[in-house]
Amino acid sequence: MHRYYQTGNELMFMASRQRKTGLLMVLLGLTMTMTAMAAEGQPGRFSQEGLKGWQEKSFQGETRYTLTTDSGKQVLQAQS
Repeated sequence: MHRYYQTGNELMFMASRQRKTGLLMVLLGLTMTMTAMAAEGQPGRFSQEGLKGWQEKSFQGETRYTLTTDSGKQVLQAQS
């Protein structure tokens, strides 16, 4: 049986590496969360901008889009 004894410097290096890895994981998680929140938050711009920038598109039949309130929240409603 072989025993390996670590010196104080080796233990400090391992702890430092674990902290860096942990910090990297936290930053990666925050980045992914913020990206997801930004993608989910885009439809919320209707409350500030209305339908500004939207163009009418032609389909078979017609679809009418209006802003309305549903359960206390402003939503985009489509009627065709």
